[in-house]
Amino acid sequence: MTGRILYDNVFLDGTLSTTNEAVGFEGENAIDWVLHDAWKPGVVGTQEIEVNIGTNTPADCFAIVGHNLGSEGCGVELSWYNGSIWTKVVDIASVSSDIALLRAFTSASGSRWKVTITNCTVDAYISQIVAGAAYSVAFAPPLSPPGLMDIKVPKTVMSRGGRFVGRQVKSKPFPVKLKFSTRTPTEVRSGAVPFLTHANALPFFVAWDADLFPDEVAYCWTEKELKLPQYRNTMFMDWAFNGVGQR
Repeated sequence: MTGRILYDNVFLDGTLSTTNEAVGFEGENAIDWVLHDAWKPGVVGTQEIEVNIGTNTPADCFAIVGHNLGSEGCGVELSWYNGSIWTKVVDIASVSSDIALLRAFTSASGSRWKVTITNCTVDAYISQIVAGAAYSVAFAPPLSPPGLMDIKVPKTVMSRGGRFVGRQVKSKPFPVKLKFSTRTPTEVRSGAVPFLTHANALPFFVAWDADLFPDEVAYCWTEKELKLPQYRNTMFMDWAFNGVGQR
């Protein structure tokens, strides 16, 4: 179970530009960690959003959420620039759905990175784009896989005469509980602490098994303060994340 936690984002490290953006749907909307706004090119054809960092910056993982590329029949690509040529590291010709998407790839380091929407329609949009160096972790049971399915809250509607009329069904975030035991203090300080520091303030992506179940991806955030990692004994530490997520 090779899991990925992605919160590092190269698109925040430089100057952002787009080929096109509709009024009110600027490129900056795709890197602000919220899903109520989006980057929407507003025109057909191949469309790009690019960051120029100026120095080589590594990434090995890419994710998007809050998009409609599946419904619109679009594809999506991620590429990096080595100073002379662009190289694609993610190439999805046709996105299969509108749920969160994450792909891991062999680490590359570029001074510029870009996301390309292929077969873009006037209505296609992306609310959040993240590409960066993922925190690789091994998830172990017992575990409820984040991103396995959505959660709906039903409410029965009855008539005044006491007869069944139907149901109202509302979406709600699903619980995300990540627990890691018997980790070395070095691993906790180099991996868990930077992640938890980010998660205290901002959302992130989780793919619990990026190799076998790459489509089970969750976009997660906290609803209360996180607990500090603690020593299990003099040699090992435990840490956990309790929050919620959506696909």
